[in-house]
Amino acid sequence: MDSTKDRIYTIGTALLVGLAGIIGGMAIHQEFFEEPDMTAG
Repeated sequence: MDSTKDRIYTIGTALLVGLAGIIGGMAIHQEFFEEPDMTAG
């Protein structure tokens, strides 16, 4: 039974780490790679 719990925790941890990576990548992309708005000038 412990191996099933360990597997669930491992999958859950992997999903959380992956989600954090996706969100972090989106934030970095938005901060550094978006084209500046040229309508203000």
